[in-house]
Amino acid sequence: VGQLLDLLLQGAKYFLVTFQQDPVTILAILGAIVLGFRSEKKLENYIAGALSLNLFYILWVGGDFMRGRFFSSAFIVAVLLLVENFSADLPVLCRKKLCLGAVLLFLVYLLGFPSTPLNTGLNHTNFNLDYGIADERGYYFDVCSLYSYLYSKPGEIFPDFEWSHIGRQIATAKVSYLENDFNGMLGYWAGTKPIIIDRLALADPFLARNPVEPSNEWRIGHFKRKVPQKYRESVEKGENLFEAGKLRNLYELLELATRSEKLFSLKRFEAILRLNLQLY
Repeated sequence: VGQLLDLLLQGAKYFLVTFQQDPVTILAILGAIVLGFRSEKKLENYIAGALSLNLFYILWVGGDFMRGRFFSSAFIVAVLLLVENFSADLPVLCRKKLCLGAVLLFLVYLLGFPSTPLNTGLNHTNFNLDYGIADERGYYFDVCSLYSYLYSKPGEIFPDFEWSHIGRQIATAKVSYLENDFNGMLGYWAGTKPIIIDRLALADPFLARNPVEPSNEWRIGHFKRKVPQKYRESVEKGENLFEAGKLRNLYELLELATRSEKLFSLKRFEAILRLNLQLY
């Protein structure tokens, strides 16, 4: 119960931070839901219901650590529904005025809010965290943008970020095994030789199905797992070294689902089905 309440509270904070930084997204989705439920068209009723369930899901899982990301698909659907409602029965002249008004409002938004592309330069950075929620564009833009890539010199590490350099050092030192909590740039520059275990389980289906390590310190989307010794040994030696039980069955199913040489075998499909139904 305590964990569920923590997630619900974090989810509410995700709504709050998104509304503070990007009210257009939240208001558009809520407006589409209201219009959808009031519509006489069954399809629009269903769409409004789907948008409502989507918002409930975001709240239930605690939102995300990337500001606004979980609202992006709902926002697109909401805009389409709003356009349909406001333009379907309007005369051509009114449609043109409506489009002009929408463009003007969009320009005001681009000029009025600090994190829009018009108000952020090529060296834009933002490392602030609001309840663990980040402006990920601001976090990586100055080193990962297309501009940075085009003006990087041949032979240089790109992105020129700390994790990329650590990955290059790992590759140079010929490290065979490591565990970490940031496996993107590091994993790319470390190459294909080392075995890298992602303790946050974003890229590890075995750890993702294991409980989160008890801790008072956590950030949404960053739930660290403890790596079982038998798992490390199994990965390093390439064989299932778990004793009989749930973890051994889980490891075996994941081997079939992720490393089977026969892509369309019945055993592989059975393994995928059992993993999704948690039958292991």
